[in-house]
Amino acid sequence: MASTLKKFFAYLGGQNICNYCGRKYPLIDAGSLELRIVYHNQLTAHLNDGSADAVKQIRYCPICGRKLGD
Repeated sequence: MASTLKKFFAYLGGQNICNYCGRKYPLIDAGSLELRIVYHNQLTAHLNDGSADAVKQIRYCPICGRKLGD
């Protein structure tokens, strides 16, 4: 188990994943709007009524500052 974690952290550049860039929680969940990091480096805005989605490529997590992969 310890060697698996070492390999995983080496893959990430030695940085831990926070709950937001690890896609566990949305950055914003305000009823009809959800802002979340998906696909390793895309910031998405989703309206729960399904009317609009916006996608923006980002390089760093806005919460923990970890460099995000391609």
